[in-house]
Amino acid sequence: MRERAIIFGNEKNLVGVLTEPDVNRRLKDTPCVLMLNSGILHHVGPFRLHVDMARHLAVQGYMSFRFDIAGIGDSLSVKGTGYDEDGIIDDVRMAIDELERKKEITDFVIIGLCTGAANAHKVAVVDGRVKSAAFLDGYAYPTWRFYIKRYLLAVMDPLRVKNGLLRIVRRVFEKSTNDNQSFEVSEDFGWWELPAKNEVHGDLVKLVDRGVDLLYIYSGEEREVYNYQDQFKQAFSSIDFNGKLKVIINEEADHTYVMAEDRDRLISQVTSWLNKCYR
Repeated sequence: MRERAIIFGNEKNLVGVLTEPDVNRRLKDTPCVLMLNSGILHHVGPFRLHVDMARHLAVQGYMSFRFDIAGIGDSLSVKGTGYDEDGIIDDVRMAIDELERKKEITDFVIIGLCTGAANAHKVAVVDGRVKSAAFLDGYAYPTWRFYIKRYLLAVMDPLRVKNGLLRIVRRVFEKSTNDNQSFEVSEDFGWWELPAKNEVHGDLVKLVDRGVDLLYIYSGEEREVYNYQDQFKQAFSSIDFNGKLKVIINEEADHTYVMAEDRDRLISQVTSWLNKCYR
């Protein structure tokens, strides 16, 4: 296994780490795996998830590239630019350009957690070189079955009812003791503002038409937005995914995979999916 830092981008302000398998282990005609930042976290990933995943994939024969977009971790901001959607997409595509030029790679897999999943989605839609994409705690849209499981079954569980009432009482008490604190109850279907469902529907149709393999993995911490196996497929029931969609729920895991056994399980799941797609 070989790891080396690469400086790239139009302004040479972007930094990433390329992890390559030993020559005798390198799988022929396999894509390079791109790992995107999770929020403002450095390219090592939450609790070194990206480092562990990159090294495990190298043993399996896959090349990977974990890097920072401008203004995060080791990558510098370019004067006059901000943290905007177009800039993020440009940064990721410059990483793809660099690897295509240096390593003669034409196919890529893109992986992201949380905001990284949202960015992975956007890049996958606009760049045809992305052949597969894995979204960790990515977009999730409710269905009638989701609401039944979330609310009706919750009402039938005395412990959940008690805990819910205690949360409400605590919030009201906190408001009464702090005049400057606002109190608002609202639905939250993700760690960011979800795009309109019809917009994502159109994106998914494009990806399926291109034959992109899609992996969605939801942690147990996301049960308030994703609570059963077929929710994604039923939310987009008019789309024929033609065997290109796989969904996994890791009930025991938290959002950032703080436990080593949860990270190991996640890495194994991603590796198995890649092997199914490319071996």
